[in-house]
Amino acid sequence: MAVKVELANDEDYLPILCCVFDAYGGKHEYINSLFPRNMTEEGRKVAEQRCLYLSQVSPNVKWYKATDTSTGKIVGGTMWNIYTDKKPTATPLDGPPGTWETPFDKGYAQALYEASRLLERSFFDTHDLPLAALSVMAVAPNYQYRGAGTALMNEGMKAVDALGAGCVILATDAGRWLYEKSGFRVRRHVTLELPEEYADRPKSRVFLMERERRT
Repeated sequence: MAVKVELANDEDYLPILCCVFDAYGGKHEYINSLFPRNMTEEGRKVAEQRCLYLSQVSPNVKWYKATDTSTGKIVGGTMWNIYTDKKPTATPLDGPPGTWETPFDKGYAQALYEASRLLERSFFDTHDLPLAALSVMAVAPNYQYRGAGTALMNEGMKAVDALGAGCVILATDAGRWLYEKSGFRVRRHVTLELPEEYADRPKSRVFLMERERRT
């Protein structure tokens, strides 16, 4: 399959998000908590609006899309946060009214998000600018293992290396092999720590992976 990777436009967010949610198939607790009802049309439209808002208020966010050149269909995408002028500050997770069904569900999502950001900040605090974090990486199920993921990573690494940035990823087991191909190495394998009130919720484990800057 021939794939073209380029920066995404606003109209590309929904098809990229569809690739992301289809790839996880409604079975990933972190994705489900941050993006409720992500296997429904309504949930996906809410996720699109949140991503559009984020891209408008944060100059650090860069989305890439992978397109099957034979069909013009978007088959995957990535979201990078790239910091050149200053390190990121802590910002709480939020969404428009109705995103979460209950305050408890929203609190759980915010706790998961904050726990993951703490891991990222452990990297940011010990490395100098410029820095980058890969936040989203997915390829639609029917297009996996056909080169789209590698093409997306290669394009992202090209942009990161042009800046000489150090990189961090919080990876799942499924994505670990692809990131290792791009030069990332596992530093820790941890369970995200949450307040006691969420003790009965499923645990989320991630690999903290780092890639040293290339000059």
